[in-house]
Amino acid sequence: MLNTWLSKLLTATLIVVLLSSSLPSIGGPTAHAATPVNPNATQAVQDVLNYFDTVQTNNQIISGQYVRGQNYGYLETDHLYNLTGKYPAMIGYDLLYNVTNASDLSKWRSFIVDHATDYWKKGGLVTLSWHETNPVDATVDAGGWNSVISSMSQTDFDSLTTPGTTLYNKWLAHIDTMAGYLKSLRDQGVVVLWRPYHEMNIGF
Repeated sequence: MLNTWLSKLLTATLIVVLLSSSLPSIGGPTAHAATPVNPNATQAVQDVLNYFDTVQTNNQIISGQYVRGQNYGYLETDHLYNLTGKYPAMIGYDLLYNVTNASDLSKWRSFIVDHATDYWKKGGLVTLSWHETNPVDATVDAGGWNSVISSMSQTDFDSLTTPGTTLYNKWLAHIDTMAGYLKSLRDQGVVVLWRPYHEMNIGF
């Protein structure tokens, strides 16, 4: 957890959320612990990877807070600070969550971009997940949470993973929509820990 919000801002470019300041090893002249898969990754991305390596080496743990869809602000993180005197080192969001219409989703995702950017600039790590709606539905986000938990036949799944099919193109449209929000974060210099399909073993 961070002892203060006034950590040094790490400028970065990656696709979605990871951040850490207030920790002297980040941004320092440390040896590369790992090589980013993206050859265009910034130094800040490398710094975050190096920091995670020090966490493991020092047998430490990073504490985080998931921000639910209803929490349009710092209600939960502020509550934690009031109890402990510390803010979470990492904050997490889901690009869909339990919202049922496209208007609310647009509002929620715009909030995520603003909130995550603010948290990054104050020294926090950020992570994003994504409960994708079923591409079998007509348009991206159609059906909200009920679509997320709906089933897909093997025939549909085979079509979805075959380039050029209607379902494949719908799937790409879903991804392109999310990419727009990730690009906004990238343009703000936010390094992102991106975790789509994070509950694929849960049964929906």
